[in-house]
Formats: sequence, C-alpha cells, structure tokens
Amino acid sequence: MADKRLELAYDAAQKALAMQDATLGNFRTRANNLLATAALFTTFSTAVGLINTDEDKGPVLPAWGAFLLLLVLLFLAFFVLRVLWPEENWPYGPSAKEILARCDAGDDEDAVRKYVTDKMIEGLASNRTKLESRQNSFKLAALLLVVEVVLLVALLAF
Repeated sequence: MADKRLELAYDAAQKALAMQDATLGNFRTRANNLLATAALFTTFSTAVGLINTDEDKGPVLPAWGAFLLLLVLLFLAFFVLRVLWPEENWPYGPSAKEILARCDAGDDEDAVRKYVTDKMIEGLASNRTKLESRQNSFKLAALLLVVEVVLLVALLAF
C-alpha cells in the first residue's frame, strides 16, 4: 500500500511547479504590456506633438533629451526581453522517462514517488532563482516606464 505522506509531498511539489509556471506566464504577460505601453506612449507623444522636431511648430525636444529617452526605452526593452525570453531547463513536472527508468530498475511505488518528488523539489529551487531574476527585470522595466514618462514631461517643461 502506498505511503500517503509521499502522495501528499508529491502532490504539493507538483502543485508548486504549476504555480511557478503560472507566475512566470503572468510576468511575461505583464512585461509584454509594459513594452506595449512604452511603445504607445512614444507613438502618442509624437502624434500629438509632444515630441517636436520643427521649431516653427513650438519648442523642440533637445537632441540630448531625445537620446536619453531612446536609451531609457532601449533598457526597458532589454529588461522586458529578459522576462519574455524562453527559459531552458525549466522543470514543469515529473519526468516520465525517469519514472520508467526507476520502474525498470525494480523500485517500488513509494521509492519512485520519493525519487520523483525529490527531483521536483530540486526543480522548484532552480525555478525559484530564475523566477526571481525575471521578477527583478520586470521591476526594472516598470521603473523605466515611469522614468520615460517623467523624463519626457521634464524635458517639455523646461
């Protein structure tokens, strides 16, 4: 009879991996929205004449200011791409191949379940590090979006 404690640990590890995957997906969606917002902000600013290159139509954005805005946008895009880039070696769940190898080796159900649970726990730790890195990149991208808006307003005010 299977050990219920091992089943609980297995289920908990599997659910935690699924939650990490969902969290990564949410970060990717939100990062994509950040990039789209930055692009829309830039396009809108140009379309309504906030960013002007013709002195006859009003104050012109200084070249250094435009360059600074471009740098902010490029860094924002870089951090968004760090979140969006596919992750190699991201464990999503137990490996069917490893389970079969353990069965072929003669391991009983509890031994297989414990082995697979241990592997999923290792995967959780590995994923956590990668997820934290992407979370930090998302935070920086969000901050850079605010910097872009504040910078443009400041450049137009002075």
